[in-house]
Amino acid sequence: MSTYQKAVIGALGAVGTSYAAYKLMFPWLALDSKDIAIKEKLMELFTKGVENKLFIIERFERHVAENPDKYFVIFEDRLYTYQQVDEEANKMARVVKTWNLQKGDVVALYMRNEPAFLWTFLGFQKLGIPVSLLNCNLTHTPLAHSINVCDAKAIVCSGDPDLINALGEIRSSISGIPVYVHGTDSSSLPSSFTSLSELVATVPGDQTPKEWRTQIQNYDPLAYIYTSGTTGLPKPVLLTQLKGIGVGEVLRAQANLSDKDIMYTCLPLYHSSGFFLGILNVITTGGTCVLRRTFSASHFWEDCRKHKVTGFQYIGELCRFLLLRPPAWRDNFSQILVKFDLATAEPMRDKNGRCIRVNQACCLRPSRPSPFIKPDDIYLGDKKNVEKKLVRDVMVKGDIYFNYGDILYQDKDYFVYFTDRIGDTFRWKGENVSTLEVANVLSTLDFVLDANVYGVTVQV
Repeated sequence: MSTYQKAVIGALGAVGTSYAAYKLMFPWLALDSKDIAIKEKLMELFTKGVENKLFIIERFERHVAENPDKYFVIFEDRLYTYQQVDEEANKMARVVKTWNLQKGDVVALYMRNEPAFLWTFLGFQKLGIPVSLLNCNLTHTPLAHSINVCDAKAIVCSGDPDLINALGEIRSSISGIPVYVHGTDSSSLPSSFTSLSELVATVPGDQTPKEWRTQIQNYDPLAYIYTSGTTGLPKPVLLTQLKGIGVGEVLRAQANLSDKDIMYTCLPLYHSSGFFLGILNVITTGGTCVLRRTFSASHFWEDCRKHKVTGFQYIGELCRFLLLRPPAWRDNFSQILVKFDLATAEPMRDKNGRCIRVNQACCLRPSRPSPFIKPDDIYLGDKKNVEKKLVRDVMVKGDIYFNYGDILYQDKDYFVYFTDRIGDTFRWKGENVSTLEVANVLSTLDFVLDANVYGVTVQV
C-alpha cells in the first residue's frame, strides 16, 4: 500500500471517528439547527405580513383576485372556488351591514363544519367584526354562558335541528340576542329566529367596499376560541388580527405549505387546531381545504386518496384511532418546565420564592411581551380569570409566565411528552372534558342526590 493510500485511509478514519463522536456528543444538533431555521423563517414571514398589513381577509381577497377559479374548499364532493366563496362572503357582509354593529361588537357562531362556516367568518371579516366560535357540543348552562360572556350582539347558527333546538332551550337566558339560521327557511324555525338564507338571497354578491373595514388594527380581535371548561365554565380566548397573521404562516414555515397543497380538515372549526391549521394556513397560502363534517377513521384514508390530500393536522387522539383501523385502510417558542403541586395545581417554589425546574412538570410559556396580544388581553370577560393563569416571579423577580395547565415530561434527550392535564378533567377523543360539567348534568336527574365524576383509563 502506497503512502498516499495510507494517508487517504487515515483521513477517512479520522473523519469517521469525528462524525461518530459528533453524533454521540451532539445527537440532536442537526434537529436543533433545523428548528432554529424554521423559527427564523416564521418570524421573517410574520414580519413581512405585518409590514404589509396582510390580515386574513386581505390574503383571501388577494387569492380571489389572482386565482378566482381555484378550488378553495371541497365538501362532500361539492367544489367551491375562491370566487364562489367570496361571493357568498360578500352577501353575508351586505346583510350584516344592516345590523348596525359597531367596532368591537362580537357575533357568536354556533356552526358545524360546512362551507357556510367559512363564508360566514369571511363575511364578518369584510366588516372587521370578530366572531366567537362556540363549541357545537355545548348545551344548556355552558352554552348560555359562552354566548353571554362574549356579550354577543347576534348568533349565527347552522341549520342543524339539534343546534336550533339547543338554542331554543336557552332562549330565555339569551333573550334580546337575535338568532340567524343558515340553510333553513323561516317557516320551519321558531318565531324568534330569522332565516339567514332568505336574507342572503336578497343581496348581490359583488365585492364589498374595502372602506367598510378601514379601521382594522393589529390588536383588534379576529375571533374568540373557547377553553374546554376544565377549570370552570368555558372562557373566550382572544385571537387578534396580528396573531391571525402569525398562525397563518406556521405551516408555510414548518412544512413549506404552498398554494399547491391540499389540506384535509376533519377537526371541528371551533377548535384551535381545525381553525388555525385547517383554515387560516390554507387562506394564507392560497391552497385548498378538503372539509369534512366530523372525523371518521373509516373514511379518513379514502378521502385523502380520493382528493389527493398532501397534509392534515394532527391532535393527540387522531392517529391512535387511525392506527386501530385494519392495515388496508392505511396502505393505498421559549418555554420552561417547572415542578408543580398536584393538590393546589400551582407551581412549587424554592426558598427564594422561585419556581423549580424538573423533568415531570407543568408547562409555562412567557405571557408577555408578546407580539400577538396586549397585556392582560388573554380572556374576554372577568380579568380575574386571566390573573389565575399568570405565574409571576418564576425564575427572576418581575418575569411573568402563562400556565397552560398541561403536565409534560422531558426525557434525557430534551424531548417533551404530554402526560396529563391539571384540574378536574379527562380527555375523550381528543377533547378535554370537564368532570364538573358532567357532574352538573347528572345532578339534574331526580334520582341523583349528588354526583362526583372522574376520568379512568380506557383500554382500547
